[in-house]
Amino acid sequence: MIAIYEESKKIRQSDVEIADRVKDHFVKKQAERACQLVEDAVHIYSDLFETDDKIFIITPFRTVAESMRKFIISYFSVKGYDKEILSKWTKNCVGTVHTFQGKDANEVL
Repeated sequence: MIAIYEESKKIRQSDVEIADRVKDHFVKKQAERACQLVEDAVHIYSDLFETDDKIFIITPFRTVAESMRKFIISYFSVKGYDKEILSKWTKNCVGTVHTFQGKDANEVL
């Protein structure tokens, strides 16, 4: 199987990023990094946004998931991806750990 990383990896945030958090716990730098990884994945999974079994993005809170969905749609629509397809994909593939209970994906962020 081809993957973004060959093995599991922990991506750490700096203390500065922690200090930049807003009320809903959303950290823009983390969202940007997640989008960069998803962008890498698009080169591996050409049908990524048309499927819901390639990548899950797990967030700690529902408010973070909602902000992450909006961020991903904005990030990729600027790059020419269809907002409707992105909206459907983020609804199915971005959420809290409870969203993905009993589901499998090739990769999890």
